[in-house]
Amino acid sequence: MGRADQRSEGRWSRIYPLLIGVYSVLHLAASNPWEWLNVSELVVPLATMLVVTGLVWLGAAALARDPDKRALLAAIGVVAFAGYGSVFGMMAGAPWAAILSAGWMTLLAIFVTGAYAVLFVVMSRRSFAPVSRFMGTMAALLVVLALAQLAMARRRPPVPAAVTEALRVSTRNGSRPPIYLLILDKYTGSASLRSYYGYDNSQMEQALRARGFVLPRHPRANYSYTRQAVISLLNWSYLDSLADATGHHATSLAPLFRLWERNRAMAFLKGLGYEIVVLPNAYPPFRRSPQADRQLPPPDSLPAYFPISWRGTTLWAPLASIGCAIVRCRRALTVLESASLLDWKFDQLGALAATTHPRFVLAHLPVPHEPFVYRADCRHAPAFDVWAPPRGRRQAYLDQITCVNRKVLATVDAILQASPTPPVILIQADHGDANFPVEQLPLTEADPVQVRARLDVFAAYHVPGAPDTLFYDGMSPVNLLPRVFNQLFGTAFPRLPDRSYWVRERDPYNLLPVLDDLGAAPPTEGRSALSAP
Repeated sequence: MGRADQRSEGRWSRIYPLLIGVYSVLHLAASNPWEWLNVSELVVPLATMLVVTGLVWLGAAALARDPDKRALLAAIGVVAFAGYGSVFGMMAGAPWAAILSAGWMTLLAIFVTGAYAVLFVVMSRRSFAPVSRFMGTMAALLVVLALAQLAMARRRPPVPAAVTEALRVSTRNGSRPPIYLLILDKYTGSASLRSYYGYDNSQMEQALRARGFVLPRHPRANYSYTRQAVISLLNWSYLDSLADATGHHATSLAPLFRLWERNRAMAFLKGLGYEIVVLPNAYPPFRRSPQADRQLPPPDSLPAYFPISWRGTTLWAPLASIGCAIVRCRRALTVLESASLLDWKFDQLGALAATTHPRFVLAHLPVPHEPFVYRADCRHAPAFDVWAPPRGRRQAYLDQITCVNRKVLATVDAILQASPTPPVILIQADHGDANFPVEQLPLTEADPVQVRARLDVFAAYHVPGAPDTLFYDGMSPVNLLPRVFNQLFGTAFPRLPDRSYWVRERDPYNLLPVLDDLGAAPPTEGRSALSAP
């Protein structure tokens, strides 16, 4: 190989810092193929990595004249930017994370390690040309591998057949009342709020009872994670057979998402002439509903999920928070739903009541789940202060519950006052909180008190004319809609055993039954009606 060919090869191999940046984006997308639904959402993260690579390359040029040294220095900067989330995860899981700020310790660790690596490269007299050739080849292979994984992951595997039902339906007095299903994300039940957080939620309970709501004692979540909990509720069925058909260690969320896209509740009510109105949120798969007649706001107006999720794994998140604290940003750059958007949604729920047409309204509201966009008095939190540090997270969570209580009561009053027909209002949490440091722990590592808090949920139901026995103590969401529909429409949906499962984000079909003092049923009971073809 001539010297000209070697120089040409060297120039191409030195682009590996850019390839590393591209790989960091593609790898996250390939690892979470159904977290985002539009390939165009990759454009902003990839463009950002291009800009970051250019900036660190300029900095590297000021430190070293040798092109191979500059490439390695640029790669160090790109890795530091893209690797923040991984380092933060390790720091947040450390025993001292509850005392010290994992965010600041992560920044310090990245700065010290990066500074040492930069100093080593700048001071070294060795040739880094072999490093460029090796890194260039490996980075190119990783990009190709990530593209292949992404293409394979987006192939839709077989999913369970749609549930079809031929039912004899008879309404009480010929009426079809409006039905509101308000799903509150991570709203812990009152018992665990009292024992685990020292928070008395009795005022909220009394206010709802005064408005005709029934609050069963000890309601429990069917699943410890949002997707499984909501999809099980809307299909009033457990996901056992779905997990059997898909594989208990499968990672593709396509089969699960399909059960949202054509869930039984909406199909059943559409068959009765109900208009389906969905208030979507940006969290997949709840961004859009193919079954809905109206979606408020339009799904395309919501923030794109993947770019925001990606920012949260990079140095962009802490740098943006620091910058926002200085210039007083009005909107957090790593928040899917702002307080202003949530205010608008609560207002829309009340406005939707003024109709005589039978309407089913589904609102999955991502509160009191973090980010903590509300203060206790419902003032909007500053954009730089919506992600509370470990020491302040507990109080921030309780403050957000306090505000959400006010918002929910105001919404309930607006619906009751504006509705021409006495409405059905179902308030249901998907799962509770357990103050985990970063993400939900495996069942074998979680404290029993944390497990109980995660599965203890808030629930309150308003069904005019229903007997006191319609809702029972210890009821779980899988039995909610069948009992309401039986009462309203004379159907005979069976009651399933009330069971709880522990499930984690990256292991969506590994459903671990939780045996607690309520007595979970054996894993073979109450198999899902959502069977594979």
